[in-house]
Amino acid sequence: MTTLSDAFQAIPDNKGRPQCTVGALLKQLDTADTTTLTEMLGDPDVTHARISRALTYVGHTMSAGAIGRHRQHDCRCPQ
Repeated sequence: MTTLSDAFQAIPDNKGRPQCTVGALLKQLDTADTTTLTEMLGDPDVTHARISRALTYVGHTMSAGAIGRHRQHDCRCPQ
């Protein structure tokens, strides 16, 4: 049986990999949109789905799951 310690050691970290789709989008947006998205991501009252719908509405298709991973720091972005 594999131990939790063995599993932790076997799973690679995300350092050195490209940013997630949310992180990449934050680099592409203009200053005003970057500020707005950053504020939405930091507001716990704004759901992942609402952010996803807003981004899709302005032409940036993004899943609620990707947004959730980014918000929970479980993505490839540097922490």
